[in-house]
Amino acid sequence: MRNFKKFVLIILILIFAMSIKIVYGNGDVVTVYNFEQWKSIIDKTIENADESVSMSIKNYDSKIYDIKLIDRSNASVSMKGYLWGSTANVTYKFNYHENYKLIRASEDASNISNLDESQMALYNIVKTACFSVIDEGMSDYEKEKALHDYLVLKSVYDLKDGDYSHNIRNIIDADRGVCDAYAYTFKMLCDFAGIPCKIVIGSLENVAHAWNVVKIEDKWYYVDVTNDDSVPDIKGKVKYDFFNLTQSDLQAKGYVWDTSKTPVCDSNKYNYFVYNNLLLKNMTDMKNLIEKNVNSRKKTVIFRTEGFAISNINQIKGYFNSAVVSGYTLEGVFGKEGVYTLTINYK
Repeated sequence: MRNFKKFVLIILILIFAMSIKIVYGNGDVVTVYNFEQWKSIIDKTIENADESVSMSIKNYDSKIYDIKLIDRSNASVSMKGYLWGSTANVTYKFNYHENYKLIRASEDASNISNLDESQMALYNIVKTACFSVIDEGMSDYEKEKALHDYLVLKSVYDLKDGDYSHNIRNIIDADRGVCDAYAYTFKMLCDFAGIPCKIVIGSLENVAHAWNVVKIEDKWYYVDVTNDDSVPDIKGKVKYDFFNLTQSDLQAKGYVWDTSKTPVCDSNKYNYFVYNNLLLKNMTDMKNLIEKNVNSRKKTVIFRTEGFAISNINQIKGYFNSAVVSGYTLEGVFGKEGVYTLTINYK
């Protein structure tokens, strides 16, 4: 009788274990032997936007297989299961964030079916916005710049909406958000424009930060739309300090990220200042730039100095034609190489 009761108890435990897999799992149980394998399966599940994955983890240790180690930027994760000796039979369930669902759909239209009605409406708004500022005759560089400018001019960097500040929806509906909202929205816009674009997660001055990396022709470039938006916001002003930079450019500015997860960025061909001949290396370049803009009556020009600095505004006084120029201002950090904004008033 005792053996029979023991046998019944074992059968009940096995039925309970099987019921867990049936209720919570949505596929075959994968046997896992080490952390690297576990992490690879988790990452692949999120990449595929699967709802769950079931594992049988050998020599389970909760400190090693810690749910907190899973990147939460794309999905929230929960787990259920049981421990049988040293083996854990676990099912992880994933609830994907709206940002991630939208990005998946903009990357591949076959994923549109994962969007609900509200998300589908938002998807269409972003798509319409994209094609309102670009056209087929533009180069990829021109499209990228147009989308960059659109997002900077539309949005204000603002934290007041709390968790919603991180959402594409907040950028579109409220015209404000924080870095990851900018990065996700820019990614969607680039997807619709056919420009390869990825989101980069890292830090700047020890604060978590997000930006993008884009591919123009056959080279990749970093772009940080957030930091090209003035804080406080200045209506109509767009900066290009962080437009199409190299890895070394970003690292020199204090950015930190896992460079093994991003493409090589070592070209400055499509850097805003290089591409537009606005990278000045001496005062002769400065003189030529002023004369060119005065002759064309251009009011505002943004340029960058490299290898030299403008000590004060009077240093450029002699470069203006007083017969046509009534005044000018120069914004920037005097005495240091960097980005300056020159505004010219004409008679």
